[in-house]
Amino acid sequence: MLIVTHRPSIAARCDKTMVMRDGQIEQFGPSQDVLRKLAAPAAPRPPQSQVMPTPSGPPAPPPGSAPAGARFIPSVVAKMSEKE
Repeated sequence: MLIVTHRPSIAARCDKTMVMRDGQIEQFGPSQDVLRKLAAPAAPRPPQSQVMPTPSGPPAPPPGSAPAGARFIPSVVAKMSEKE
């Protein structure tokens, strides 16, 4: 069986793991050995005691309220209209 994942926690459950970058194999072997050699996680997990910042800016629209059609920002729509 082959599983494709970006999560080391999933790869840890497999017998063997292959790490690829830009279509090339970088590491292959028993999962525990490969995962032990990983340089660093893609995004370090913040400490559980750390308070996450509140996003700034306008609030997100409620689900289902998006207009029909392409969901581009107005400046992109305006630029595309100029080309037509």
